[in-house]
Amino acid sequence: MVAAEPTVLDQPEDKALDVFRQEGVALMLASIRRSLADFGVEFDVYFSERTLHDNGEIELAVTRLREQGHVYEADGAVWLRTTDFGDDKDRVVVRSDGRPTYFNADCAYYLDKRERGADRAIFLLGADHHGYVGRLRAIAACFGDDPDETVEVIIGQLVTLGGGRMSRRAGNLVLLDEVGARGVVVQVRLIPAVLAKEGGGVGVEVRPVGLEQDVGRQRHRAGLRRLDAELGVVGAGHPDVQVHDPRCQVDDAGAAP
Repeated sequence: MVAAEPTVLDQPEDKALDVFRQEGVALMLASIRRSLADFGVEFDVYFSERTLHDNGEIELAVTRLREQGHVYEADGAVWLRTTDFGDDKDRVVVRSDGRPTYFNADCAYYLDKRERGADRAIFLLGADHHGYVGRLRAIAACFGDDPDETVEVIIGQLVTLGGGRMSRRAGNLVLLDEVGARGVVVQVRLIPAVLAKEGGGVGVEVRPVGLEQDVGRQRHRAGLRRLDAELGVVGAGHPDVQVHDPRCQVDDAGAAP
């Protein structure tokens, strides 16, 4: 980074930090893109929350919600009356000190997606974020949309890997690149997604590609057991989370890769 910006260390600290911050984000995003590409996942758009602030969309979202009649002020803060649409409590959009909340950004992001032409906003959340379902649907309703038509929330299931609970702070991590390096993961297919509002989740089937097709059912299942033992992969009470034998190409349901 210093080689690319040789004068960066001579700049005032705040400007130098901003350079390192921007370059660091670019490097991290490039790494994420590579990992996802190796995993067989491509995104058309990578969206930065910063653009919502830089482009005035945070303020625009509050203005639009106020025009819909769902914004009020209390205790020096600006609130959105999401309880009118099934949320468990009203949400603060602007704090008493004038700073927008993360929920404000959620509102602005939904509005941005709709104004970019999206008929339906699909949110894929982790199983520990199921509490967001009500507020996301309420956001759509507060903007005057029908959340049954414009919002779909998919809750992903969690799996447990051998070695205990994964934790960034404890340094107990298994990276996507590491799993792929073992030749196990090269494709993921969502097994019929169940909307969170129906109380379900989404099954994720992890599958390799371009491997033998003439593998018997018993050999296939034995391969699953061997990999489970090697990787310590345990489905967290969900029958649709599977890790497949690298020598298998067709699963028990006969689905093509």
